[in-house]
Amino acid sequence: MTERASSTPLVFAHYMLIMQPKDGDYTNDINLAKAAGIDAFAINYGGWNVDWTQHEAQLEKFYRTAEQMSFQLFLSIDTTSVKDPNMIIHLSNTYSSNSPAQLKINGKIMLSSFQTDPPAWNWQTDVMDKINTPVLLLPGTLSDDAAALFSNDIPGAGPFTWIHPSASAEKEHSTDMAMASQRDSSKGKLWMAGIAPWFFTHLPHDNKNWAQAQDDAIFIDRWASLLTLKPDFIEIVTWNDWSESSYIGPPTDDSLASDVYWAEVDHGVFREL
Repeated sequence: MTERASSTPLVFAHYMLIMQPKDGDYTNDINLAKAAGIDAFAINYGGWNVDWTQHEAQLEKFYRTAEQMSFQLFLSIDTTSVKDPNMIIHLSNTYSSNSPAQLKINGKIMLSSFQTDPPAWNWQTDVMDKINTPVLLLPGTLSDDAAALFSNDIPGAGPFTWIHPSASAEKEHSTDMAMASQRDSSKGKLWMAGIAPWFFTHLPHDNKNWAQAQDDAIFIDRWASLLTLKPDFIEIVTWNDWSESSYIGPPTDDSLASDVYWAEVDHGVFREL
């Protein structure tokens, strides 16, 4: 049985490590997150065309900066690109287990993931059993099958349910209610709910073209609903994914093409709502 964190959900923001701030300086992002009442960054580790040596160096710098600023982080493994469970073990034993900036829940290091499909490894035997400190695992999922997600066959302490941008607001609310009900009737399972301020992208060369179906109900209405349903954690998706317009942080990435106009809009007001 996993002890629930609190009656008040902790709030995180999903930080795409591959989308670096100017000069690789995380100070401004951390200060803005603190001012917005965000409790920790979930560091999305992985992505497209990753230089893994550079990526780990960026993670190390992020942890060191967070330590100096008394802010908390935890790893969210992008299983669409991370294919070796030994990488997760290494990162967890090197940074998560040793850094005072690591978020811990009831003495366990927080670990999560973004995944479109279950990874090839077994989270328990191939990862958690080989990390040298207790782990609170909340693996990501795109599923809306609450009963299956809270079954005892699913690894970890409970699911991190990503948002469903193609679903209507009514369907998303129904899914959230089912998650809350299954969590409440489970034997101590936890639930981390994802929430996004917006979702839009138009990248024909990558075959990525969508806009969310929930219109203006995607954020404020959903916040009101989630605060009633009381997930154990809420993760804002995202802090800095400029390409999908889901960011609440300041747009600072210069790597995107100039025609990706939606990546240059100031979304700072979302941090104040």
